[in-house]
Amino acid sequence: MSSPSQSPKPLSPITTPPSPSFANPLKDIQLKSSMNALKENYLRSKITKDYETLSEEIQRLQKKNEELEFENNEFRETIDYLNCEKQIIEEDKKEFEEQLAKEIITRTEIEAKLQQAYNKIQSLENEIESLGKEVKDRNDELDKLDKRYIKHRAIWEENERRAEDEIKRLDQFIDEMKSILKGNYDIVSKCKPLELMFQKLIETNQSGEND
Repeated sequence: MSSPSQSPKPLSPITTPPSPSFANPLKDIQLKSSMNALKENYLRSKITKDYETLSEEIQRLQKKNEELEFENNEFRETIDYLNCEKQIIEEDKKEFEEQLAKEIITRTEIEAKLQQAYNKIQSLENEIESLGKEVKDRNDELDKLDKRYIKHRAIWEENERRAEDEIKRLDQFIDEMKSILKGNYDIVSKCKPLELMFQKLIETNQSGEND
């Protein structure tokens, strides 16, 4: 009696290397991803550096503006004080002239005292004029600083807006890359660098969402 026939054993699947049509796109994706990662790191570094530089310049200008305003207030107080001094001297001069009418003083002494009073008043007027010019110069400098501050502020805001737009574009590109890699995961899983890059993109995205 013949033995029953046995069914043939299933053959193991033959593993074939990926065709060139898949290799080139994967290399292109890997190269583009690496280049864009470098570009993103460069842009983030440049944006951070520009932001810090502009922030320091704005803080310096604000501090300078506060110092000039403080000095300007001191000049105003000095002018007010000198105006009071001038008024006191003019009142003293008037009182002195009234006393001269009652006292017998030689013409030379009268002229000398009047000249002293006049010189004092003239000196105070010159000092007030000089301080007034300094105040004007300070105000001009404050105006220049305000304009510079406004200009730097506008540049900073424009850079911030451009940086946000660039980051959005980079995030969109990363999302597209993840979508492509996810859609071809059977190919990605066969390439260790691509698989690691895919995992890194996912971790980076999760980290950004947590922040």
